[in-house]
Amino acid sequence: MNEMLLQQDQINRDRLCSRDFDKNFLVSAGAGAGKTFTTVERVYNMLLDPSADIRPQDIVMITFTIKAATEMKTRLSEKVRKELGKVTDPQRKALLGRLMDSLPEMQISTIHSFCRRILNDYPLESGVGFAPQFESEEGDHGGPLAIWFDRAWNGGRCPECQRIGVKQDLAQRFMENLNKFPTTQPQYADPAVPENRELFDSVMNECRHLVRAFYESLGDTKPDIFDYRIRNALLAGEDATDAQAITAARKIAKDGKTVINWMGKKAGKLPAKACEALRCLLDLKEDSEEALEAMEKVLLMGEGAKGDDRRARIVEAIPMLPDGYREAALMAEQLPDEEQLKALTENIDNMIHAVVSDEIFRLNQEYVRERHENHVITLSDMLIRTAELVREHPEVRAKLHERYKV
Repeated sequence: MNEMLLQQDQINRDRLCSRDFDKNFLVSAGAGAGKTFTTVERVYNMLLDPSADIRPQDIVMITFTIKAATEMKTRLSEKVRKELGKVTDPQRKALLGRLMDSLPEMQISTIHSFCRRILNDYPLESGVGFAPQFESEEGDHGGPLAIWFDRAWNGGRCPECQRIGVKQDLAQRFMENLNKFPTTQPQYADPAVPENRELFDSVMNECRHLVRAFYESLGDTKPDIFDYRIRNALLAGEDATDAQAITAARKIAKDGKTVINWMGKKAGKLPAKACEALRCLLDLKEDSEEALEAMEKVLLMGEGAKGDDRRARIVEAIPMLPDGYREAALMAEQLPDEEQLKALTENIDNMIHAVVSDEIFRLNQEYVRERHENHVITLSDMLIRTAELVREHPEVRAKLHERYKV
């Protein structure tokens, strides 16, 4: 069976490489299967077949990377040069010589380079004008968008994102996605609308309340031993910024759920994991073996009980734990329950999404406007504008069909 498949595969390869030049083929194959080799062979044989009546300037070979385009150019020119060095027939030698001289006229490039050429050929029809600034495919420190966004971010044009602690790279990625899909109209909640502002303020109050409740539950535990996201908010106290309060609340909610989940576990189930969860939360230096034994006893106290009764019995046994672990368990009792923490986390995420969507969508509109005013054409623009040009101008489409036969 395998031998038959190999034979059929070879028949298909031979057909693609050396005949049926008047037909189109769709080839789907994985990396390393020989797509580039087969394409070069087909083009080479097509150019040397008099019946095909194809010149190098009639062919377009498109790929997605500069490296792949360069590889195709190199393979084709080396194949012609190698054959030219071996052939003795004068007519074939002359044909190969003319082919070698005309290879530079052949369009072997990336899709963006091909689009750029078409847009330059039809500046009025495409709307790019006579002096467009095309984005480089080589990469220019992230391209014009990254440069523009960095200037806008550091120039204070994203105050809401910065206020709630959104990172610059996250906001930039969101804007990059907007540019990849320019017809997208994201759903957002304008913070300037009173009801939205009221909702956001409510979430902020919940965050600050959670941070205060966490602080009050610590007892003698020092804030400076916590994760920096929590520590910064605790040390700042009432002067904590919105960004500090939000990041601290998210971290507390996440770790608080870990502790609360431990409180509800079945007796004896994964005590070591629960012990490590508390150690991670408070960064305690207690004897882990002592803590493990004490925790097992606490869990056993609640065995057989359910619901609130089980929780109450465990809380009664908490004094058996070492000091640090006792504080962590008591903290879990004073914090909101798991459902409240989950709801708060979702509210925070929704608020961040709404603020980012609103502010970055508006900022992106400014970027697009400035980009058009300065005739800056991004890589995505090249593809979109070329597609629109070919679709909306039948005369251009006809000329391209006439110019590029293969």
